[in-house]
Amino acid sequence: MIVASVAAITHVGVVRTENQDCLHVAGWSSRQSGARLTMDLEAGGVLAVIDGMGGHVGGALASWSASRALGDLRLDTATGPSQVNRLVQGVSDAVREQGQLTEGHAAMGATIAGLVLGPAGLLIFNVGDCSILRLRDGYAGQLAVIDRVGDPDRPSVIGQCLGGSPQPTAIDAHADWFHPVDVERLVLCSDGLTDCVTTKEIVALAEAPVPIDDAARALIAAAVRNGAPDNVSVIVADVADRSEVAADSDDNG
Repeated sequence: MIVASVAAITHVGVVRTENQDCLHVAGWSSRQSGARLTMDLEAGGVLAVIDGMGGHVGGALASWSASRALGDLRLDTATGPSQVNRLVQGVSDAVREQGQLTEGHAAMGATIAGLVLGPAGLLIFNVGDCSILRLRDGYAGQLAVIDRVGDPDRPSVIGQCLGGSPQPTAIDAHADWFHPVDVERLVLCSDGLTDCVTTKEIVALAEAPVPIDDAARALIAAAVRNGAPDNVSVIVADVADRSEVAADSDDNG
């Protein structure tokens, strides 16, 4: 069984006046700047950072709609990558449908990175340019597939997103298994963090044994200190496979 200890914070940043990011932690959602949650998960759930597309009409509604759809579609019941892909497609369709129902919001969209603490193990997924970083041994490994395309001098060009078009659009959620080795420190974040805080600084501030709540607050503070031109959201999670821990204990007993 996958278990996790989680700390989550979202912040509007220094420049923008509206927070279009949304945190989703096992059914809890928030877009309120300064919102913070710390909890332990032992019965499964979905963790996600959702970034409403900045500069687009309806970014806040898009991220909130995606969070609601994550719960409605029971992504936490997914048993493999293909099912995660299908369910995240459903989330994208829900964002598109909400946009069509709201005047002037037909092209609203969002990016997402998430973990599924499912019945068969831990699954990771992302659409767009939110990150999933594995902090271990002084390094930050990128587990997400970053969907940015075109001119490298224009990094804000997104290759795919949830919603984003009035027409039905197929997406690839890049879903895959992740098998924790002992206790793993993972950081999910919007590009508001990775665009203004270096991976070296992220590791220094957030790698274990720094407590998860201290790590999350330190990452937000670093982004704000560096000018935070975008909204910034982070989820710091320590995840472990309890069945593997139990098996190791039995082998050594």
